[in-house]
Amino acid sequence: MFAADPLLSGDIDLTVVLIVLLKTVVVFAFLLVATMFMVWFERKVIADMQNRIGPSLAGPFGILQTLADGMKFFFKEDLMPDKAERRVFILAPFLAFVPAFLLFSIIPVGGQSLFVFNLEARYRVWREAEVVVFTDRGNVWLTIPELDPFSTLNTVGLGFRYRTPIGALRAEYGWKLDRQPGESVGQFYFAIGDVF
Repeated sequence: MFAADPLLSGDIDLTVVLIVLLKTVVVFAFLLVATMFMVWFERKVIADMQNRIGPSLAGPFGILQTLADGMKFFFKEDLMPDKAERRVFILAPFLAFVPAFLLFSIIPVGGQSLFVFNLEARYRVWREAEVVVFTDRGNVWLTIPELDPFSTLNTVGLGFRYRTPIGALRAEYGWKLDRQPGESVGQFYFAIGDVF
């Protein structure tokens, strides 16, 4: 049995909304802390390459330097261009970042156990373009005792990928070999980046 997302079943109540908000806050906090560590690490590496000390005053080993920079930025005077439209100038950062962070709230966390097996053959057809033949086998179970490797679902597919500096542009079609009643024969996918 698949782990069902309550948002897709139509039963949306206060609990579901709170779960989505909690997931969003947790991912947002994780991204902020990860960014803080990445900036600190980058500054330390660059300082080492330039034979300097780097961040060392804010917190142990200078790890809170990014937080100090953020607080300084928060208290700086807000400069607005003379001909800027005030409402648009204030709302623009929120319109850019809020949808990006809300996107993480749809990450499914329903099951406790997951089994995935993927096998693919890639054939280069021209420069960075590839044709891919793949098979996927897997399932998600709500609880660990329900885990049954023999109740997996199988898919075979064909795809086209073009490698770019930001990741592969992927267009793939997968055929469901053991469809459930009411399911479609297959599904088309478009994605950026490699899954495996």
